[in-house]
Amino acid sequence: MVKKIRAKLLKSGVSKELLDEFELAIRLDATAPLQKKIEWSEHRELDLSDAAAVWQEKYFAEKEKAERLELADSLRLARIQELEEHVANQSAQITDLQKQLFGEVSERGAGAPAAAEETAEAQAKSKRGKKPGAPGCGRKHDKKLETKIVNHEIPLKDTVCPCGGEYDFIDLPPKNSYQTDIEERAFNLNHRRRTVMRRCRACGKKGSIKTAPKPVQIIPRGKYSINFWRFIFEEKYWLQRPLNRIKQKLSSLGVEAGLGTLTSGLLFLHEARIFEVIYEALLERSRLASQRNMDDTGWKVFAESEGKLSNHWYMWVAVTQDVTVFVLDPRRSSEVIAEHLHGVAEGIIICDRHSSFKKFSKNSKFIVAFCWIHQRRDFIKLMEGYPTHSEWARTWLERIDVLMAQNKVRVAAMENPVQFKIQDDLLRSMVTQMKLDIDEQLKDEKLAKARRDELTSLVNHWTGLTVFVNNPLVPMDNNAAERALREAVLGRKSYYGSRAVWSGQLSSHLFSIFATLEQNNINPHEWLNDYLTACAENDGLPPPDKEIQKFLPWNYKPHPPPLTIDIPYPQEPPQTLTISLVPEPIPAKFKLVPPG
Repeated sequence: MVKKIRAKLLKSGVSKELLDEFELAIRLDATAPLQKKIEWSEHRELDLSDAAAVWQEKYFAEKEKAERLELADSLRLARIQELEEHVANQSAQITDLQKQLFGEVSERGAGAPAAAEETAEAQAKSKRGKKPGAPGCGRKHDKKLETKIVNHEIPLKDTVCPCGGEYDFIDLPPKNSYQTDIEERAFNLNHRRRTVMRRCRACGKKGSIKTAPKPVQIIPRGKYSINFWRFIFEEKYWLQRPLNRIKQKLSSLGVEAGLGTLTSGLLFLHEARIFEVIYEALLERSRLASQRNMDDTGWKVFAESEGKLSNHWYMWVAVTQDVTVFVLDPRRSSEVIAEHLHGVAEGIIICDRHSSFKKFSKNSKFIVAFCWIHQRRDFIKLMEGYPTHSEWARTWLERIDVLMAQNKVRVAAMENPVQFKIQDDLLRSMVTQMKLDIDEQLKDEKLAKARRDELTSLVNHWTGLTVFVNNPLVPMDNNAAERALREAVLGRKSYYGSRAVWSGQLSSHLFSIFATLEQNNINPHEWLNDYLTACAENDGLPPPDKEIQKFLPWNYKPHPPPLTIDIPYPQEPPQTLTISLVPEPIPAKFKLVPPG
């Protein structure tokens, strides 16, 4: 359009310059408003851009602030959760300590749920002991004891008639009653050794002067008798009484024995290896067993020793079928187990979950069977210390109790192959189902940490926990070793341990001997008296090898008690005739050379 008008104007004689100026003027008039609008738009754009920058800066600032607040909030939540877990752990620890101080000692379960629903009358009927109204069995007296007859006369007032005359007595069968009596007394033995001048009755020739042999003594030329030292050994190492209390007891009986004298006597007997030879035989016997219960407890030795900076030692115990052995060592490591079982290729060890047993099993062919009671205690702590997990832990406790009960039923049926197969299949299915449930719960990502820890512990120890499945004679608990350690624990609490290394070794020797004697139903009092007498007859040294064999617990045969014959009343003494079946001791013909 513009081009056509421009062409016409050029044809009409208008100059090109004029047309260009006119065109430029019209263009300027047309673009001026638009240019203003563009300039205004540019200014507006700059203003909006500045405002956008300000708001963007505010946005990023607020976003950064929100991120900081979110981070702080997450940290606070994590701290709150950490504190809640700490409070729960402390509460569980307090509950556990309170239970140890004030709770029941037994860990037995409450029984089946039905038992809790019994009425008070039914529970009263199920109590142990004599029931009200039931006839008694009468008083029993100790028939194994020697009987001494004590005659009691009729009181003087009952010998005279009211008229003033005296009664004539016609003896009837006496009324007998029994009391068990104990005499505690100490006395000096005055050994009067007969000394004679000898003359032959046939030829009249004089012989040399002879004196009766000296009495045998456990410590040559010592002040105290065999019975005295037997009393010391029984009081300290069997009844776990400290020497100071033993000294007080002796003082009450009139014996003034110094602690230094008693300690020196114990050291002398230890250096003479009186009990060490028996202990070594127990060690060899213990190594022959195919399985053993093992555990350890702390024991203080207040003496400096090479390579040991503290006084904290350990008293280890190994219990086999007929031997209990204590080992005192400053270490609590697998090296102690390896040294104790030196020369033994394989076997089964029932123990707790301490790392020393785990390490030993990795480096040997021994099978380690872990104790279910220790695993059960973890669930008890969880149940009593964490209310939120109480019901869950109780469920697993019941499953463990049922499993242990089923194993007892299985072991009781071992003599019946058919019944044993039924009970064994049931137990194996219970173990398999328990493992499946553990794995299933561990797959849950939302499982609480406390629960996951317990189940993870079960998985980590599962191989050792299930050794009993294929070995019915392996117990599910380590109670045998823990019961054996009670005596050592009582001694540690009573006299705090040992003042010297030799004293601790003597303690381990006698702990082993007394525990093994009781394990074999041997009276330690009788055995110790016979053994110390044999040592005294050998000049205070252990009996020769042939003689010492009969004092080993598995060979020892106690002497029969003396027979007591009661002579009927009212005959006068002898009222009690004692016939001893024990031959007189034969002096030892062989003597050992003192050590060193």
